[in-house]
Amino acid sequence: MPFPTPIPMQPRLQACALLFGALLAGCGGGGDVAPPSNGPAAAAVTAGNYEDVARASFIASNFALSLGDLASSFTGLQGLSAQPLRYASATPAAAPLRRIAAARVRPLAETGGDLGCSGGGLVRVNHGDANGNQQFDAGDALTVDLLECVEDGERGNGRMVLTLRSASASAAQFDLLISNLRFVQSDGSTSSADGSLSVAISSLNGVVTNRIEAGQLLTSDTAAGKPTLTQTLKGFVAEAVTQTRRVPMPTTVTLTGQLSDSRLGSGSLGMNSEPSFTLLDGDDYPSSGQLRIRGAAGSQLRLVALSNQLVRLELDANGDDQFETSVTKRWSELD
Repeated sequence: MPFPTPIPMQPRLQACALLFGALLAGCGGGGDVAPPSNGPAAAAVTAGNYEDVARASFIASNFALSLGDLASSFTGLQGLSAQPLRYASATPAAAPLRRIAAARVRPLAETGGDLGCSGGGLVRVNHGDANGNQQFDAGDALTVDLLECVEDGERGNGRMVLTLRSASASAAQFDLLISNLRFVQSDGSTSSADGSLSVAISSLNGVVTNRIEAGQLLTSDTAAGKPTLTQTLKGFVAEAVTQTRRVPMPTTVTLTGQLSDSRLGSGSLGMNSEPSFTLLDGDDYPSSGQLRIRGAAGSQLRLVALSNQLVRLELDANGDDQFETSVTKRWSELD
């Protein structure tokens, strides 16, 4: 699953010119990342689970970021460029939803109404027009309900509410609330999501800054014959800075947050990027930077980007800051 990749903002930002689907980021980057201080006790990072830890951190972060772009798709007002968005969502639930958003819901962002889905069911869009001007602008809320909506053999139900907080020619802020979003695939497997996040984007002199804050996001995936996989992401803060006038466009990113994953038992982990990741336009994965994941008793895992194809997993299971295990993987193996 490639990382979400930023889309530069056009000079003309409409009343809701929003974000792209930022990349990993966080406030204040660098420094040691502490294990979780509230919620579940910290989980240990061990020789037996460190690959699952890497995969869980990668997937959870990407899902949160994909939702930002997904919300922009529903409004149809995100900045566009000649380079299309390059990302695969971290959970099956987001992929069909984004297709529905881009092709079917976008025209109703201002007027509201019902749209039939290609395989049955419908999408209901309600525009809460706070000032009655029949435009989607600051203070308005866009509610999207999926009602037994079938697209590409996947049946979707649930609600997304996007509230635009502010908008100008060069910046916008909005909140996204996801309630009981659930997709059932043709093979009976399911994907679901609940939670909330806030997004801010600004553009100045060719520099686009995107920030995502997720108070809590919960995802769940089931497949026939396999246990249900659940993830909870708390206190996730992401910020990406893209130099849109450079070729290829570089994006530097940092990340912080806490993650719980059913593959790791009941504990949680702290995440932080140090130093920032760097990703070039057209690449699916970062070519430099690190992500550190810290658990119980000082145990930690470090993901080191070696190139846009390879990543090194470094394990310190006993918390002595000596990484006794080092394995090189392809980024795609963490999908």
